[in-house]
Amino acid sequence: MVHPQGQPIRRAVEGRCVRRIPPQAWRTGDDEAEQPTLERALVDDTTIEALGPILVDNWRGVVILRDELAGWLGNMDRYARSQRGGGEAAKWIEMHGGRSIIIDRRHGEPRTLMVPRAAVSISGGIQPGILRQLITREHRDNGLLARLLMCWPPRRPRKWSEAEPDESVTDAMETVYARLWELSPGADDDGEPAPIVVPMTAAAKQAYVAYVDAHGAEQHQLDGDLAAAWGKLEGYAARLALLHHLVRAAAGDHPDAEAGIDLESIQAGITLARWFGREDRRIYAMLAEDAAQRDERQLVELIARHGGSMTTRQLQQASRQYPNAEAAETALEHLVQAQLATWETVQGRTGPATRVCRLL
Repeated sequence: MVHPQGQPIRRAVEGRCVRRIPPQAWRTGDDEAEQPTLERALVDDTTIEALGPILVDNWRGVVILRDELAGWLGNMDRYARSQRGGGEAAKWIEMHGGRSIIIDRRHGEPRTLMVPRAAVSISGGIQPGILRQLITREHRDNGLLARLLMCWPPRRPRKWSEAEPDESVTDAMETVYARLWELSPGADDDGEPAPIVVPMTAAAKQAYVAYVDAHGAEQHQLDGDLAAAWGKLEGYAARLALLHHLVRAAAGDHPDAEAGIDLESIQAGITLARWFGREDRRIYAMLAEDAAQRDERQLVELIARHGGSMTTRQLQQASRQYPNAEAAETALEHLVQAQLATWETVQGRTGPATRVCRLL
């Protein structure tokens, strides 16, 4: 998933981690008194056993923010090869729906934990090459890959900047996070926290129904991994619409968090879901590449970053993969044969003409 990594946002979320004051009896050493629990929004441990006690104490769920997600995916692959038979991935899939889970721990008390609503949001980055290595057949078959919202921003040149976030924007964001944290749950028959249902307005439902029908027609034309991803994006449109609605309410742009999700929010959710679908097409194509296809794509991207055309000499200078003129010429000729580029002759102002490979 995409997440903002700026310190103002991280500070705003971390500011919501507060410790509940324990009863006086606990402070005086009464073993039967309730022990204190830590309400928190952020965690950085990605093991199921470590998350269990945290989720029991936090009805909202938690967020895992990691700069690198390779360890998270790699751990699931490790468990899949062990006698546990992929139980780690199964738990993460259950948490995607906020469903109840049972965690059997090897250490700590109690050994068995029941989490009524296990909700964990995971956000971070991973290198495309590492993602290709770690996404196994099992991750595709069990639906884990389809549940990931991924984006692959184009490379941009680094530029020096001394710009800093406007303080009013930072303050507004912290206010939004604070108000979202203050939202209270409902209660079930036993008095335990329970989700509150937020309906759609009539106009929003009409727009969502039209989207579901059109999205379903698209999915019908797909197969494999993309068809699975399209199945999850339908629900993500509603989830993203709810987030949009709640943030608007927290920012004061909407009168009530429990009021119906309106047309503006459902359209925002649909727009985001469609954008993630376009990203899925690019990323899934990358995951399916063989070595030759990957080299071809990377060469096209390299030429595009150089303005859409390159000479053999420029290609040699830009990439160590082409150490001599023959290798560079062969690679560029391959693009021409694949009808991705064409050769052009450019006459120099004073020197001889130069042959240039230009992308189509």
